[in-house]
Amino acid sequence: MVTLFVIFFLPLLPPVWYQFGLFPSLILIAATLLVSLFYYGRQRRFFSEQKHPYVLLVYALLASLMLIQLERQLQHPLPASLKHQTLPLTVCINRAVASYDDVWFSRARVVSQPAQTQLRNIQISLPKAKVTQPIYPGDCLVGAFRLRQPLGFLTPGGFDADRYYFSTQMDAKATLVDLYSLQYQPKRSERLYKNRQASFHSDSAFDIWAALFLGWSHSIDQDLKNTFSQNQLMHLFVVSGMHIGFISVFCLLLIKVVMQPWSSRLLLSTTVQYTLALLFVVLYVAFLGWPVPATRALIMLLVPFMIMRLAIRLNWLMALLVALAVLSLLKPEAWLSLGAWLSFISILIIIVLIRWQWMSLGHWLLRLFLFQCTMSLTTLPWAFLSGFSMNPFAGVLNFFITPLIGFLLLPLAFLIALQPMPIVVSVYEFVVQTLLMLLHWTQQFAFQFAWFSPLLVISVVALLVLFIWFVDRRLTSIVLLLVLLVSLIRYGFYGFAYRLPMMKTQAARVTLYDVGHGSSLLIEDQYGRWLVDTGGGLRSGLSYFQRDLDRQVGPLSGLIVTHADADHAMAVEYIMNTQAAFLAWSGQPERLAKAPHRSGFNHCNADTSPTPNMRFIAVPEPFRQSSNDHSCILLYQAQGKRMIITGDAGKSIEYFLLQAYPELFPLDIVVLGHHGSATSSSHDWLQANRGALYLVSNGDRLSPRWPAAAIVSWFDAHPEQQLLSTAQLGSIRLYFDSDGLKVKHSATAYRMRLIR
Repeated sequence: MVTLFVIFFLPLLPPVWYQFGLFPSLILIAATLLVSLFYYGRQRRFFSEQKHPYVLLVYALLASLMLIQLERQLQHPLPASLKHQTLPLTVCINRAVASYDDVWFSRARVVSQPAQTQLRNIQISLPKAKVTQPIYPGDCLVGAFRLRQPLGFLTPGGFDADRYYFSTQMDAKATLVDLYSLQYQPKRSERLYKNRQASFHSDSAFDIWAALFLGWSHSIDQDLKNTFSQNQLMHLFVVSGMHIGFISVFCLLLIKVVMQPWSSRLLLSTTVQYTLALLFVVLYVAFLGWPVPATRALIMLLVPFMIMRLAIRLNWLMALLVALAVLSLLKPEAWLSLGAWLSFISILIIIVLIRWQWMSLGHWLLRLFLFQCTMSLTTLPWAFLSGFSMNPFAGVLNFFITPLIGFLLLPLAFLIALQPMPIVVSVYEFVVQTLLMLLHWTQQFAFQFAWFSPLLVISVVALLVLFIWFVDRRLTSIVLLLVLLVSLIRYGFYGFAYRLPMMKTQAARVTLYDVGHGSSLLIEDQYGRWLVDTGGGLRSGLSYFQRDLDRQVGPLSGLIVTHADADHAMAVEYIMNTQAAFLAWSGQPERLAKAPHRSGFNHCNADTSPTPNMRFIAVPEPFRQSSNDHSCILLYQAQGKRMIITGDAGKSIEYFLLQAYPELFPLDIVVLGHHGSATSSSHDWLQANRGALYLVSNGDRLSPRWPAAAIVSWFDAHPEQQLLSTAQLGSIRLYFDSDGLKVKHSATAYRMRLIR
C-alpha cells in the first residue's frame, strides 16, 4: 500500500515544479513522506515490515533526483538577458518544413553556438527573402539569428506552449537575419524523409507516412491535424505505446517465420526471441532520435520485461509502478505532456477492467469495444481543461482504425521505408484516402465542452478515483468522498452557473486575455458579460478566439470592437454567427462583417452608456485621422475604481481627453494604447495617471517594439508604477472588490523564473 501511495506521487512532481516552483515541490515530497509515516504509525506496522523504510528512502532519493534533473534543464532555455539578441548559430533542420507566403518554418537542432548559450533545439523562421531555395530536413544553416525566449500564449483552458516547449527541449525561437552558408548534412531519418517524398502522389499520405514511421506528427498540416483531433485519433499518429507494441508483435512473428526452416536444428528460447524483438525496437527508437513518446513507451515495455525475465516477484501493478519510477527518473519532463498520462491511465484501466472481470464479459470483440469506449472517456478531463474535441463516434472509430493502422498501414509504412514499390505505395495511398473520406464525414459531429477550472475538474477526477478505489478495495473512504463531494458542489456551482445567460456575476472582474500582438478583454459584472475586441489569429485564418477563448468566455451580453484592424476584430464574423443576440458597438462599424438576420454594429463615437458601469467618450471627427484613431474610447467603473480602454488611439486622442475631460484624471487602471507602441502613451498621458495600474496587451515579437523604448524608460524612471504585460504574465484578471483591487495572472513559476 505504501509503495503504491508514494510512487503514485512521482509523476505529480514535474507538474507541481512547473506550475508552482521548487519549494512547493519539496513540500509535496515532505508531505508524502509524513503522510506515509503517519499512516503506518497508526497501523503500528512501520518497523514491523522492514521494506517500508527502504521504500520511503527510495522515494525521497528518486524525487530529489527528478528535481535536480528538472533544475539542470533550466540552464538550456534562452535567458532573458539574451532575448532579442542576434547571435551566430549553426543549426540543422530536423523536422518537416512548413512553407508560407514569405517564410519557411520548422524545428532545428543546434550544432554550434556561442559560449553564453546552451541551446539544444530551436523553433526556426527563415524569411524567403533570405533563403530563396527550398528547405528540407537535413539542411544545415550557418548564419546570424535573432533569438526570442520559448514562450507562448497563456490563457485558461488554452494550449500551454511553454509546457510543450520545455517538455520537447525547444529552447528558443529564432529568426534568420543573415545567411552565411547552407549545406545538406542529413541524419539517416532525414535523408529517408527526403528520398521517400518523391514516391508519393498524395501530400496527405506522405505526411501520415512520416508520422507513422518517423514519428514526425508535426509534418501533418493543420487541417489534417484538426480532422484527427476532432475524431479523437491524433494519438494514433505519434510513435508511442501502440506502435511499439505492434512493432514488437511483428518482430516476434517475423522471427518465428524466419526460424521455421531451421527449427529442427536451431531452437530459440522464448527469452531469446523476446530479446531479439526488443533489440530491434531499441534500434528503431534510436534511429528516430529517442523522441519522448517512443522512449516513454520503450521504458514501459522494457521494465516489465526485465522484471519478468529476472524472475522478480511483482504483480502487474507493481511492475507498472516500477516502470513509472524509471520513466520519472530518466525523463521527468515527460509528465508535463498529455501522452505520458494517457499511456499510464490506459494501463491502469486495463488492470481495473481485468480485476473487475469486465474483460471476460461476452465475445472478445465486445471486450475490445468496451476498452476503446473507456479509453475515449479518459480524455474527458482534458476536454474540459484544454479544449480537446469529443466525438460520439470516437469509440467505434478507435475500435476499427486502431487495428487498421496497426495491421495494415504500419506494416505498409515499414515496407515503403525499406523499398518504395509502386504497388505498395498505391495500396497505402488508397487506404489513407478512404480513411480520410470517412473521418471528414465523422468530423462534423465533433464538439467541445465549455471550460471549467482545474480545481473543479481535479475534484471530479479525484472523486471518481476514490469511488473506484472504494469499490475495488472495499475501503472505508466515505469521509474523503463526502469532502470531495462538498468541494465539487462548492466550486462547481459557479463553473456551471456563469454559463447560463440569466445568471449574472455580482462581483465585477475584468480579464485581459493573452492573444499575442492583439487585444481581447472581457468585462463581467451584474450587467452581463461584455467582450472588448476579439484578438487576432493564425496565418491559416483561424482566430485565437475560436481556438482558445470561445470555451471560457461563454454567452455574451455585448460586443465592443474598438476598431476593425485584424488584431482586434478577426473573430467578429465567428462570434456573430455562433452567439445569441447581443448588443454591439464599434468605432468602424462599416468595416465589420455582418451576419444574416442580425442587426449591425452601433457607432461608439457618441456619448452613450451601454450599461450603468460603462460609458463611451465621443471623439470629434477632426481627431479621427487614421484607422487607429477611430478606436472606441471606453470608460469602465466598478467599486469606485475607473479603467480606460483606448484601443489603438494615438497621442492626439490622449491629448484631447486630457484637455476635454480633466475631471477624469488620474484614472485607476489604464490599458496602454496600441499595445504600448510609440504612437500612443505620451509622456503627459502617463504623468496624468501617476499611481494607476497599467496593463498592456502585446506579444513577444521579433523586434522589441512593444512597449516602446520611451515607455519602458518612463516606467524605469518611476519604479513605483506597475506595468503588467500579457507577453510576460499571460492572461491577467482584475477583481473589483469592496476591499480594493485584486490582480491575478496566468504565469507559471517556470515562466517567472525564465523571464527574470
